Amino acid sequence: MYDKHVRSINWHITDRCNCNCIFCFARNLGEEITDIEEAVKLLEYLKSIGMQRINFAGGEPMLHPLIFDLVKIAKEMGFVTSIVSNGYYLNQESIKKISLWLDWIGLSVDSCCEEVQFSLGRGNGDHIRHIREIVPYIHENGIKLKINTVVTKLNFREDMKPLIKELNPIRWKILQALPIKGQNDKNIQNIQVSGIEFDQFIKTNKDIVLSSGDSPVFETNDDMVDSYLMIGPNGSVIKNSNMEHAVEDMRINGIEEIDSIVDWKKYHQRGGDHWISQ
Repeated sequence: MYDKHVRSINWHITDRCNCNCIFCFARNLGEEITDIEEAVKLLEYLKSIGMQRINFAGGEPMLHPLIFDLVKIAKEMGFVTSIVSNGYYLNQESIKKISLWLDWIGLSVDSCCEEVQFSLGRGNGDHIRHIREIVPYIHENGIKLKINTVVTKLNFREDMKPLIKELNPIRWKILQALPIKGQNDKNIQNIQVSGIEFDQFIKTNKDIVLSSGDSPVFETNDDMVDSYLMIGPNGSVIKNSNMEHAVEDMRINGIEEIDSIVDWKKYHQRGGDHWISQ
């Protein structure tokens, strides 16, 4: 039985990115916080309302000038720390540096095929090569690895199990490309998959046991809507009800406000607290 607590938050610290993924819905999210004191106050506030894990997302979070400082400060405050990255700015040196304070890295890998990645707007034709290059450094430095895969018309027939076994993540999250009004709805129409097509990807890729002993996690559009607690670069609340973003010029107004932002049952059903046992 699930409790009503939401313990994890995604802070989209920037909407800047070196990639231009067709399905990206993190655009036009507002001005970044670049003052360290202001950022610390926001982290302290999130801690005060019960957040235990913070996921630094984007855009590409490694483009934020304070990313190393933010991860360090969050870890020292007692947060479980995580970033979601396309990996472009990660290398042996940056991974070793950030590993002092980082618990999880989520890498975006949508295909085994470089041409597909390029067509989706991720990378310059060498995305998979680079991911293969940096993943050993992630493992060597004791950071838990998660792979995120977005399913589209370009990859729903793929068997990605051999690549996933090679990368050896603790968690593999597979997401049905989500249209968000005013963000990606004009670009995503030609690559959005139906429920049947998403099920085809599930059937092909479900029979894999990850290093954690877990199976992949599959999230449909309905699973994602209202199941994430998200804030934009300046701390404003992001809602995705009705498959559209509403960026509200306000912070979360205490613990009681979270219930009106996140469906806690859906949060738990998609494994929102999976990190507690790992």
